[in-house]
Amino acid sequence: MKKLLAIAAVVLSSASAMAFEPGMTVQQVDSEVAQRVKNGDTADVIAAAAMAAGLPASVVVSSMILSGTSSSVVVAAMVNARFNAVDVVNAAVSSGGNRDALNGVAIANGAAPGSLLAATAAGGNANNAVIAAPAAPAALNIVGFNTSPAPTVSGGGKGSVSGS
Repeated sequence: MKKLLAIAAVVLSSASAMAFEPGMTVQQVDSEVAQRVKNGDTADVIAAAAMAAGLPASVVVSSMILSGTSSSVVVAAMVNARFNAVDVVNAAVSSGGNRDALNGVAIANGAAPGSLLAATAAGGNANNAVIAAPAAPAALNIVGFNTSPAPTVSGGGKGSVSGS
């Protein structure tokens, strides 16, 4: 009887380790992610399950990268699962990813560019200015072309331009 109870306890404990749960330790999350990757779960499936359990983005991101999943795949999956994009990118950068590239992945998967740029300005990598929107054409001051009236072309195809 004791042997049967011991076997039942092992089976129950291993079954409970087969799912993400709130309050898991980092080691438990690492183990669960590694097992899911080994079982063939995609990053999207893992991220969705982690979100449903309310696990912190930083732990899940580092566990997924540690399991061999590329940082760009992890960021895409985590943003698609509705984790906070800033937290996701910061965790991926802490695991060795390139901030500019990962910001781009996050934006491509629906993250708001403004939140990522604000986080960068508050202490991230300064080279993220590349993501900023380009200046509006009206901000360019090309003599003769930002004036009123509009430039005219004359000369019957011979090509003279006037700014007045």
